[in-house]
Amino acid sequence: MRLALLALVTLAAGLYAASNCSYLGSLEVERTAVARVTFSFHALAPLGTGREVVVVAENSVRSAVVWGMEFRNASRLALAAVAADAKWEGDLNYSITLNYYRPRERWRVGRYACYVNGSFAGYFYVVEAEPPRETRAVAFTVARDRASHYASVTFEASLPPDLAPLCYSLSASDSGISCVKYDGANYIEGASSPGVWRAVEVNGRRPGGAVSTGTVTAAIPDPWLYTDCCSDLGAGTALLSTDLSSAEHMGSARRKPFLTRVEVSVVALPARWGAVELRPPRPVPLYASRVLQRPGLPYWSPPESFRVSEAGNATWIGRGWRWEWTLASVAVRTGIVLVPYVAVDAGGVRAVSRNVTLLVPLGSASVYRVAVVWHAPALGVWVGSYPATYLRAVDDRGSVLAPHYEEAGSRRKLAYAAAKRDGGIKWAEFAAAVDGTFASAVTAWYAPPDPCAQWPRQLYVCRRAQHVFTKVNGTWTGYSKVGRPGAQWPWRVLALVDWLVPGTPVRCGADSFKDFVHLVAGDPVLHYNYTYALRSWRFNPSTGDWDIPDVCVHPAPQEVSLLYAVYGTPDYRNTTYARELYFQSAERGPWFYNYGFLDANDNTLWPAGWTDALPLGVASMASDSAGPWAVALVPTTACESLICTRLSATLWGPSPPAAPDIALPGAGYSLLIVYLGDTAREITLRVRVEMGYVVESVYGRVEHRRVGDRALVEISREWRTLDAVYAGPGWHVDYRPLPPCGRLELGERAVYVTPDDWEGPVMVTLEEVERSASGEREFVVARYRFVFFVSSDVSYRIVTDTPAPERLSTPSLNITALLYVGGVPYFHGINAFGEGGRQVQFACVPAVMLAAPLPALSAAPIADQTSQLAAAGDFWGVIELLGRLRVESAFVRPRFELLDAQRGLVRVTAEGPVRGFAFYLLRDGMWVKVAEAAGKCALVNASRVLPWDPLLVLPLVRQEAAARPGEAVVLWRPAPTLLFKAWADAAGYPGGAGSVLRDTRDVQVPRECSR
Repeated sequence: MRLALLALVTLAAGLYAASNCSYLGSLEVERTAVARVTFSFHALAPLGTGREVVVVAENSVRSAVVWGMEFRNASRLALAAVAADAKWEGDLNYSITLNYYRPRERWRVGRYACYVNGSFAGYFYVVEAEPPRETRAVAFTVARDRASHYASVTFEASLPPDLAPLCYSLSASDSGISCVKYDGANYIEGASSPGVWRAVEVNGRRPGGAVSTGTVTAAIPDPWLYTDCCSDLGAGTALLSTDLSSAEHMGSARRKPFLTRVEVSVVALPARWGAVELRPPRPVPLYASRVLQRPGLPYWSPPESFRVSEAGNATWIGRGWRWEWTLASVAVRTGIVLVPYVAVDAGGVRAVSRNVTLLVPLGSASVYRVAVVWHAPALGVWVGSYPATYLRAVDDRGSVLAPHYEEAGSRRKLAYAAAKRDGGIKWAEFAAAVDGTFASAVTAWYAPPDPCAQWPRQLYVCRRAQHVFTKVNGTWTGYSKVGRPGAQWPWRVLALVDWLVPGTPVRCGADSFKDFVHLVAGDPVLHYNYTYALRSWRFNPSTGDWDIPDVCVHPAPQEVSLLYAVYGTPDYRNTTYARELYFQSAERGPWFYNYGFLDANDNTLWPAGWTDALPLGVASMASDSAGPWAVALVPTTACESLICTRLSATLWGPSPPAAPDIALPGAGYSLLIVYLGDTAREITLRVRVEMGYVVESVYGRVEHRRVGDRALVEISREWRTLDAVYAGPGWHVDYRPLPPCGRLELGERAVYVTPDDWEGPVMVTLEEVERSASGEREFVVARYRFVFFVSSDVSYRIVTDTPAPERLSTPSLNITALLYVGGVPYFHGINAFGEGGRQVQFACVPAVMLAAPLPALSAAPIADQTSQLAAAGDFWGVIELLGRLRVESAFVRPRFELLDAQRGLVRVTAEGPVRGFAFYLLRDGMWVKVAEAAGKCALVNASRVLPWDPLLVLPLVRQEAAARPGEAVVLWRPAPTLLFKAWADAAGYPGGAGSVLRDTRDVQVPRECSR
């Protein structure tokens, strides 16, 4: 230590002793350690020149998980490739000047014992003398032909004594002891780096050369400047850190303290950088579609609501239709906003944000994966997209990017590849190149949201289609046919989830295809200048079919919002740019558009306008208004026993139901009530049902009463968008999704039962009720009406199968009866009866409701799982679920034909619905299976089947039949037959031997069966 400080401490010793600190003498300490300086250098390169991609810088270190995939939650990322080889204009020199205490020298430290108010406060140490200091320069050189380098230098240095507290000086007062902490340390006087230099070659690329990926090309800068101090990214990358201080650039390192570790980390960056920007679309509102009765006036008013589909049954009077009780599915805007995010995958580096900018070195040409993912903040879930992610010519700011795309495409700087449609995230691919002549590539993206897919939890189960009853010629039916002659189908299905085509009502000459985002978010429209002449058919009252050829003209322009994949050549295909509107050809392919048309010359045309969202399909009864409510029936059993003596109400899934407006007579139901309003409301909802019964528990007894004029239930609560409840007589519970055949047990709750003496529509009324401030008066402020249909349009599908057990006692037939109502799979808890009143417990099985004609016309597959009533047993005389079905039996008996007596080859055939044969031998009083063959014809090697030990042949019957109550169905049953060996055998019969069916591989379908 300096002499002045040492003298001061010595002279003050007596003062410290008089001031509660006693000097106990001095210590001499030697503390020498090995210090190390490490140096690492690696260079980066433009994307497209190396395989590995690394993150140079980002504006966030948080992560986000979207659809099970982890992303960096960053809107700005700097990316580069790793340089595997490099050549510089000269060697790169780095130097550090170190100042440290000379090793193997002693420290002298004074030791003090201090007291405060008479209590011992501890020992304190004051530095009295330090070792002398040394200065050392450490240099590192990166050879001019190296892309990476690592080196280290070690030396000895003395360290301050490891005593605490270690002080410059001490002072004592009545308030305590004050120690001026000793902070003497080894330190770095300064450091230097090359700063900026020229690259001669990196990863095989030279200045002015080219980097190509697919159809895009970027030019390497010339001169090609590299830097560790001052690139376009800002902060330098020659970083110096120690074990006592954080990292900073070498050029600014002054008096940086260290103990034993100094680290230099250098990342050599290209000096000039460009940008690849990925912009999202605008947020869009969530739409929910449901079924409405079509009133006399148009009921859709974009962007508040859109027509999705229509069931065109009506009444023909004279020369035209009277559109009465035509049903339509209408998508209505809710109060929930779907917010788009852009997800990008650049060589394995994934990021997601509202928009993402990738900074890459000039001279980069790379392929990126991009997807638009949607988030519903109000629901706390991510929603899916369908069918894929597309490049779009309008960004979220309303800017038309067509001029930029035109320039980028013509200069080979941007290429859009085919969209990928696999997995939860719909990835697309594009290639972009940036260089000194084109430093920024801007892209905008769109993926139509599909709210039917929700992650990480399904809050509401979406229905993609709904089977409906409509009125034609005064009769409730679902069998009116539509379509071109020879390819017609019953029109009884409404699509709830489809591409929204927000156009005018269907009138030839007036329709046009509208861009959804233009309507709901105000984006500029893009036009396609084409007039469609669509082939159609008018109704022919003479034949009762649509068989009069016609042409429906859709005049130009059509709105469009998708940019075609046009980068296969340097220029766009079929595109022009004029008047600030972007014109383009339509995407080809039947999977893309919602409808495919034939023009007047039988050529297939695809509409130019495509729409940008799918609605959330809400299963619902038909309503006479577009009010904020949807109502559906949920099958409910009062109890599971044949005679109901104690209520045990159970709701049965799926919920929402796949058939929300069909009810059986005299069956129990609850109501699923869904709020679709766009604002939260505190309101009382009163529910009335026009007719039916209430089954309830009264003093322990199960009784029923007519609904009458009393409200079924009143529900007072705050309603938010997509809030839903299950409701019944006097009760309601919060909604939760139920899978097919899922059940929700409610206990002793009353159950609403449909009338058993009525078929047709039943009205359900929802009343919004407000009360006066005093609570004495109430007002019905709004009233909404819904209709469900009580139908006895019951049919059965009978499925049979013959079991082939390993040990056969009595041949049997498994018979399963499946219930259909209105032609669709249907479930209710109804037990089946067989002959003699034998009861068979009902079962619930998952089934698929598939709208057969619609997938050909729609981009969205329309198939939903539902529940179906099944009763299984061996029914002989009758099957009774809802109405009796007579069962008549026919029998399948095998027939045998000897093909080759010498080899014992026998052909086995049978008439009827046979799927195969099982073969048995009698062993220990039981028939034991020895072989089984598939098909209606089999070949058996019976050379070892002996006359006294015949082979039992069991035909395996499988049959499907359809019938209605009151009809009779013929069911084929297996009639096993014995195969005796009745022909001469040259080898004779071995006495007492048992039969053996020869190698079971010989049990096969012979060629003769195919003749």
